[in-house]
Amino acid sequence: MAPEGTRRVKARISRVNDFGLCEVVRTDDTFRSAFTLDKIRGYGGQPLREFGIREGAEVELIEDETGRVESATLVDAAAAA
Repeated sequence: MAPEGTRRVKARISRVNDFGLCEVVRTDDTFRSAFTLDKIRGYGGQPLREFGIREGAEVELIEDETGRVESATLVDAAAAA
């Protein structure tokens, strides 16, 4: 369950830029969001591909009521390989 005032949404990574910004498209609509790599639970500077962060990887986002990403969890990075 998401903390009060937040919601969980599924998304797929559409792009990761050189500055650590992940762009995602939510799977329930075409809304796009972006967040920095520090929002991904457990990520600590490992190589992106080694950790599973790549285009197409599924993530679960916790967003606040304004749509800002509070945290992200990789769901199925292996499917993006």
